[in-house]
Amino acid sequence: MDRWKVGTIRGRTASILGAALLSVFPSFHLSAQDTVPPGYGTLKRDDIVVRFTTECPFIYVENLGEMIRRHIEEEADLTVCENLPDGAYGEVISLGALRRSHQEGEDRHRTAWVSLYIFENPGKFKILRLLPPEPLRRPDLRITVDYPEDLVVCRKIYEALGSEGKRIAVESIIKFLDANPEVKAVNVWIKAGAGRIWS
Repeated sequence: MDRWKVGTIRGRTASILGAALLSVFPSFHLSAQDTVPPGYGTLKRDDIVVRFTTECPFIYVENLGEMIRRHIEEEADLTVCENLPDGAYGEVISLGALRRSHQEGEDRHRTAWVSLYIFENPGKFKILRLLPPEPLRRPDLRITVDYPEDLVVCRKIYEALGSEGKRIAVESIIKFLDANPEVKAVNVWIKAGAGRIWS
């Protein structure tokens, strides 16, 4: 794996990770409708996609190296780190699995949620599910921005913990939300995994 390309959705602000990667690696752009890069057929079969979405400003990257390593070593189609706060997770997806999802899936599988077809068809794909350290297993928390209430929570987190250009550790966010139940309560009514674009 000696070659990296980074894709972003045209017209959307990149996350801190995306901005950092884009400053180092060549980039290609995907349209909001086309979730498989034009010309993907020319890429190597073993190419992978590391996916974080821009509505998730606080991402967990501490085990990203392990995710990529195990994804390659175990020949997974999709690798995820589960049970993190909603919005902190990313995915490692094999380009072949992404291509198959695009070809075999329906229109709803060709949207921003590119791994939906893979999750719905576990018999067709090898899914590797990792877990973060115990203190980070908090799927009851939302640190994504799908609703106005989510934005309020994320702004409060940034006001309390943010420093210009520096990533905020998910563990610090969990401690902040537990210590400030009035902030945590703002978006607690939203079901875990629910988002306007997925509903």
